[in-house]
Amino acid sequence: GIGWQAVDTEDSDVKRTTGAFPAVYGWDFFDPKQTTQARGGTSMHAHILAAHQRGGINTICWHAPNPVTGGSFYDTTAAVPALLPGGGKHEAFKADLDAIAAFLKDLRDPSGTLIPVIFRPWHEHNGNWFWWGTPHHCTPEEFATLWRFTVDYLRQEKNVHNLLYAWSPNWSFKDEYFLGYPGDAYVDIFGFDLYAPSLAPFLPVIRTLVERAEERGK
Repeated sequence: GIGWQAVDTEDSDVKRTTGAFPAVYGWDFFDPKQTTQARGGTSMHAHILAAHQRGGINTICWHAPNPVTGGSFYDTTAAVPALLPGGGKHEAFKADLDAIAAFLKDLRDPSGTLIPVIFRPWHEHNGNWFWWGTPHHCTPEEFATLWRFTVDYLRQEKNVHNLLYAWSPNWSFKDEYFLGYPGDAYVDIFGFDLYAPSLAPFLPVIRTLVERAEERGK
């Protein structure tokens, strides 16, 4: 909800307003070692299961704290190189991914089937407000390596296969959509982040995005 959280699974701001639950739900890992642990009736785990049972689509992003300073995701101290193999925070990064993997593999419907999730990591990376922003706080090559490691570790090392990976830069009228792009094998869905009072001026942009997605089989 807006201005409140951790309610039971039968409440939402959309339902309060329209009388029905939404079709798409968004959640956030934040600090995975904490947010992925709870299993009570108000937990993210319970909400994802309930949304799936209604026929909803679950999406998860990750506003990760700065791993170097411990500050928020808005702390733009350089941190991406420290997460990469050989970096000082690489093992801690893998521990976060371990927690995420365990959580995702525990998302099962009553028949035991894994619940699919759209995962939108490292979003708005072409802006300068998050520590993973490129080229402001890391190079495009470092960012692409971070993305590929995230996907490879979850897929290959942790055997997580119920994710679709969403590429979601902040919209810019500069031609930077593929800045730091990790390659088609690492992305399933094309999108972008946009804060605007109306979508109407951006309909041509959305059409262009659809064309780009179709060209690459996304």
